[in-house]
Amino acid sequence: MHTLYHAVPRNMAGTVLYPLNQLLDVDETLYQMHAEKYTGRERVMRRRIPLLGNCLWNDVLFLTAVHPAQFRKEFEAAGYARSRPFRAFEFNITALDCSRMAVITKMRINEPVVYEPFDPSHFDEYAVIPQATRDYWREERAVGQERPFLYLHIPHILYRGTLDTTTSSVVEA
Repeated sequence: MHTLYHAVPRNMAGTVLYPLNQLLDVDETLYQMHAEKYTGRERVMRRRIPLLGNCLWNDVLFLTAVHPAQFRKEFEAAGYARSRPFRAFEFNITALDCSRMAVITKMRINEPVVYEPFDPSHFDEYAVIPQATRDYWREERAVGQERPFLYLHIPHILYRGTLDTTTSSVVEA
């Protein structure tokens, strides 16, 4: 079984995960809280995703194939400590509409993003933390950065739409 993960949002209300733009209509306070992570990077919110009908960055949910336990192990190996566990909803890819999915296979700070169609046969490639991510975390830690980008270089699996979490398990690591 191939599983995708979405971090359990702080202060989540209800059982539905909404892309940021839809969250604005559902709960403006939660929208403002989650939009803060783009402070100073507002241009990212205007980025278009051509493979998903040219929608905006904030019209999709961001998923990962990396299990939270693997993520935590590598993050801590880079010198970071977590005060609380990584918590994520689990979604079996067979329950998702792959036509609503794309993958960011190349993402670097201030460089063009490369999108590809989601291909379940490449799942094992999506589920690996690249060496570039581990190197980035170590470099950021070495210069005292306490809050690096957590998913830089890791394939981002984008899902256009909402996801109901009522049948999803939560994994903690």
